[in-house]
Order: sequence, then C-alpha cells, then structure tokens
Amino acid sequence: MGFLDFIGSAMNAKRGLSASDGLTHFLKEIAEPEFADYCQKGTWLERYWPREHPARIAFESKDYASAIRGWSSAASSGDALAQYALGAVFDEAGEIEEAKRWYELAASNGVPEAQNALGVIYDAGEGVPIDYALASNWYSKAAKLGDGTALSNLGAMYESGHGVCQNQDLAIRYYHAGAKQGDGAAAFNVGLYFQNTIHNYRAATLWYSIAFELGCFEAMENFQELRRRALIPKDLFPKLGLKPILPHEF
Repeated sequence: MGFLDFIGSAMNAKRGLSASDGLTHFLKEIAEPEFADYCQKGTWLERYWPREHPARIAFESKDYASAIRGWSSAASSGDALAQYALGAVFDEAGEIEEAKRWYELAASNGVPEAQNALGVIYDAGEGVPIDYALASNWYSKAAKLGDGTALSNLGAMYESGHGVCQNQDLAIRYYHAGAKQGDGAAAFNVGLYFQNTIHNYRAATLWYSIAFELGCFEAMENFQELRRRALIPKDLFPKLGLKPILPHEF
C-alpha cells in the first residue's frame, strides 16, 4: 500500500467506512516487515542544507545568534525553508513566540516540518493554551505531505483521543505510515501495539529492531526485555545477529 493509498483508506475510515483489507489483514501484512523498506530520511538539516552552510554549522554548534543571522535574509525574502530553519533556531533557543511566528510563515508556504512543529506547540501548550483540535489539524496537514513525525504524532492523537475521535485502527495505520517515512518513534509504537495488544512477540521484536535502526533508542529497552523473558523466537536470532542467552545473563 502506497502512502497516498494509505491516506485515502484512513480518510475513509474516519468517515465510518471500512478499509478494504480490514485491520486484521493489515496487521498480518505488516507483521513480517522488510528492514529495507524502513530507512532513515535524514534530519531537516541534512535534507535541506549542505553540511558546509554557515548557518547550519552555527546551528549545530548551538551558536544561535550566528544561525539567525545566516538565515534571516533568505527568510525575510520569503524562502520557506529558511523560514522554517529560523523557527527551529528560535525554538531551540527557547523563544517560542518568535519560533511560532516563523513556523507559521513556513507552514503557510507548505513546509511540512513547520506544520508539524505548530502541531507540537499546540499539543504541548508551549507558549499557548493546549488545543488538541488545532494540533491535530496541523499534524494532518503535514501528514498529507508525507512527514513521518507528523504521521506518528497523528497516530498518538488517535490512540489517545486527543483532538480526534479515539480510533485504535487509525492509530496503528498512522504509526505504520510514519515508520515508512523513516520515523523511529512511529516504528516503536507499532512494536508496542504488537507486544501489548496483539501479543505477537515476533512482530514486536522485528518492529523494535527497525525502530532502533531509525534512531529510537528506547526501543532497545523493550527489545532486551523480550529477550530476557525468552519471548524472541529462536529463528530470528540469525536474522538479528543474536546469540542464545546464557543462564548467567538473566
């Protein structure tokens, strides 16, 4: 199922229509994921700005004043990516009001990372009252543009029922779509669903492995817990490069 196909099925489910394959079939499809299908997309800095860009160098060095100077001219001239970059700098510097202003400009110019960032601001109540409905709206905009973090965040909203009608089926589908876009937290949440709801420890193991590869280090804790409890199928050991646990390791 392609990304746009997923969005269509998700929107149908929101309108009360059954997805064509059904959740059971969907879970069966994703229970044996191929690792090659879930690759890191890189950070926004890596995607949009060359390593030698002075503002990027300054930002990564936490020299926020220089980063602001480096992106201000382009941002003020309407460069959407520079507008988002400025928002990120102010965000990191703790200046949420100024960050929000630049995020709004970038979001209006179609930058999904900026739309997701606004969702986070309203979701967490950073400098504004918590507004889950507005947060879900911004996440949805970014998700439709394929932003993996926004897909994961939207999945969390459907899981909790914040800002949307609680829907576990949609939550897992959004998590999976986020993982396909390279979001480690989304892959981790797919693993949690398999472990805690389905009790499919084989699938959970595979998803935790993918989440870890995508940079979600929390997934390794769950992976190791499954291993200590001898819940990882032995046929996965060669695939994952594991050795049998010796008695003294428990």
